[in-house]
Amino acid sequence: MQVLKLLNPDKTPSGKVVQIDDAYFPHLIGYQWLVNEYDVVYRTEPRGQFGQRTKKILLSHVIMGATDKQTVKHLDGNRLNSRQSNLEVHTLETLMKLSQK
Repeated sequence: MQVLKLLNPDKTPSGKVVQIDDAYFPHLIGYQWLVNEYDVVYRTEPRGQFGQRTKKILLSHVIMGATDKQTVKHLDGNRLNSRQSNLEVHTLETLMKLSQK
């Protein structure tokens, strides 16, 4: 297991880390990973011709290869635990069905 140090949305150090599997570390270390007040971990990239807007790329989606139409559930409820064994990909429809049980 490895950890990535996270930044606040204003790019200042947050003091938080996210746990990831060793195999993903070399692919993820080159980015600035941000964390919001809900512990959602993401990075941004320019969107549009002139990069005026940005797109959020969620860490859990990168690890699981999830599309924009899918969601990733953290099985232990800890969004700072992004080890693959703790993540599960769902469509919004299947996640809603699971929450009704």
